[in-house]
Amino acid sequence: MIGSRTTQRSPGARFTAALVGLSLFGSITLQAPRASAEVGTEQPAAMGKGIVGGALLLSETVMVVEAAIGVKPWWAYAIGGGRGAIGGGIGGYFIADADTGAAPMALLTAGLVRAVPTAIAVLSATGYEPPSEDGQV
Repeated sequence: MIGSRTTQRSPGARFTAALVGLSLFGSITLQAPRASAEVGTEQPAAMGKGIVGGALLLSETVMVVEAAIGVKPWWAYAIGGGRGAIGGGIGGYFIADADTGAAPMALLTAGLVRAVPTAIAVLSATGYEPPSEDGQV
């Protein structure tokens, strides 16, 4: 046929590809019983969840307030969000240190849930607005 190409692999290339596939399948099959035996034996650390959740939550709170009052320069959001993240991380550390239960996970969940609305608020507050006909912004 015109325009069709058939690629032929050499027997050595086919053998190598089969050997690689077989070794991957074998290693996955041999590791599965070991991984399933360890499920549920370890408690996850709450410290990281508390720190990250607190940092997200307080930085997003600061940036949403800045967007609500109409702050325009990008650097104000960077400084405010950075300071909020530092303070929230410190607060999250102490919350996770005092409670290893649901509080650190709640901080992390709330921080992740508020990420998209915060991004929308900041982008709409800092969006470009062309000047009107009379030169007023």
